Order: sequence, then structure tokens, then C-alpha cells
Amino acid sequence: MSTQVLFVDFSSDNSVRITMARPGNRPPPANLYHCASLGELDTALQDFLGRAEAPDLMAAALSVCGWERDGAFEMPNHSYRIERSWLKDRLNISRLHLVNDCVATALAIERLEGPERHVICDGKDDPTQMKAMIAIGRGLGTTCIFTDEMGNPVAMPCAGGHSDLPATTEREFAIVSRMAQTFGHVSRVRAVSTAGLVEVYNLLNTIDGQSHRASEATDIVERARNADALAQEAIALVTGWLAATASDTALCTGARGGVFLAGSFFDLLGDMFDPAYFARRFCAKGRLTSYLEDIPVYLVQTQEPEMVGLSTLFA
Repeated sequence: MSTQVLFVDFSSDNSVRITMARPGNRPPPANLYHCASLGELDTALQDFLGRAEAPDLMAAALSVCGWERDGAFEMPNHSYRIERSWLKDRLNISRLHLVNDCVATALAIERLEGPERHVICDGKDDPTQMKAMIAIGRGLGTTCIFTDEMGNPVAMPCAGGHSDLPATTEREFAIVSRMAQTFGHVSRVRAVSTAGLVEVYNLLNTIDGQSHRASEATDIVERARNADALAQEAIALVTGWLAATASDTALCTGARGGVFLAGSFFDLLGDMFDPAYFARRFCAKGRLTSYLEDIPVYLVQTQEPEMVGLSTLFA
């Protein structure tokens, strides 16, 4: 078998996805393994490589929700850490890339094919300008993408999810005020995430004197489909805050090359996501409305964008 690159995505809790491809090729669909410990990771790697008949690996790349410290990968969503030296020895490789999962997704943007970019807001993108990517799921990630002098995309991770959650209506102010009583600093991710949807829904019930509560975002989406007014309002509020996050990011970075939305949140909402409402809130910036109307917004609709992004490291 030809020299291969191994790709591993750790962005899900207690599981990993593993796939492999020749350098420069788009990876095939990954295998999913339960992985709650270093021992289970070792078993998953050996099973995958065994099924692939012990390929000749030239390198590996990991998509991780976390960071590297003193030669080890710290992953707050997992209960174990990975030593870089251990993994290189285990795979018998000398080249190993660790990439933030949001950055990995951003690197996939330039590789998206037509149907994988669903237009949310019309606009005329300027390929010479910055792009921005907003990923929403368990967390809220922001990334800026620009092109270097060699024509290669460069993704810069940001921490926009931890910027202040704004309140522009009385209803939003009531929610943010309640959150401040609990958390002190109220960052955007407190509302703009799957956990945030639960928090917003429960707070709406508290504010309105209702006893209904939810522990899972899937329950709220189901209630919204069954005409639960507060569930529908919670989804609208989170959608509005997401749109404001996207437009604020575009304004702060000058992302006239386009804004891209990605993440499991859109799979969760399905047809409950209202693109028209998102577009109205995205452009609602007073004197800068026309500026934002010129910026296209796309929804990334491809499976495993992290793997596609990792593969660009070997193009």
C-alpha cells in the first residue's frame, strides 16, 4: 500500500474518528470508536491499522478540542492526555500535527465543493479579503482565515466565544441579567451552544413563572416542533445571538471574503433553524447594514469537515 497519512478527530466526547488517505487526497468517511481512556485509544488505533493491513504511515494529524502543553495533548472533554512521544512511537512516525478542531474545520473551507456551501445570506465575496468561520456545538469557536503570499489558506484561532454576550432587547437583557447572577461574566458561549440553548430555555421558564425544565437540547427542539412557545422562543434567541456573533466577527476582522457557519448545532435544529431570521439579525447593524449585506454567509454542509481540513496539511 502507498504511503498514507492517518487522521484522528477527538472533537466528540468519549469517542474518536479515524481515517486515512494518501497525501493530498480527500479522506474517506472515518471509523467511529468508543474511546474513554488511553488504553481504548491504543486499541482503536491498532484495530483501524490492522484492518488496513498495517499501512506504511508517513505522518499523522489530530483534530483536538484542547491544546498542547509540555509535549502532551490536554483535552478537557476527555479524561486522559496523550504524550506526543508515545503516539509517535506507537505509530512509528516522525511527523505529527496537532490542530485545534475549530481550526481544522476552517482549513476545510477552501476545499468545499458547490453543494457543501449552502447560502444563508447573499453577497459578493472578495477572495482577497479575510474569511471567518463560526463553529457552534457543545462550544462556540471562531476562526479567521486569510491567504498567504504563496496562495495557501492560514487559519488563526480566536476566542470570540468568550466575548461578552450582548443584550439588545428587554427579553435578552432579562436572560443576560439572570446569567450574570449565576456566572458573573456572561460570555456568548453561555447562550450560543447546545448547553446554552438549554440554559436559555430554562431561564425563560423561570422568568415567565413556568415550571417546565429541560436537561437536553434535543428535548427543546422536539418541544418546539410540538408548538411549545418558549422552546420556539429559546431557539429564536440563540439564533439571533449566533447571527450577532457572526456579524460582530465580520466587522471586527473585516471578513469580506465571507462568513462560514459549521457545527453540530445545525444538525440538532434541522428545519427549526430559520435562515431568514438569521439573515435579518446578521445585517441589523445600523449604519453598517449595507456593509454586512455585501458579505455572504454560508452553512457548511459536509460530513467530517475536520478531516478535510487536516488533509490540507499534506497537500
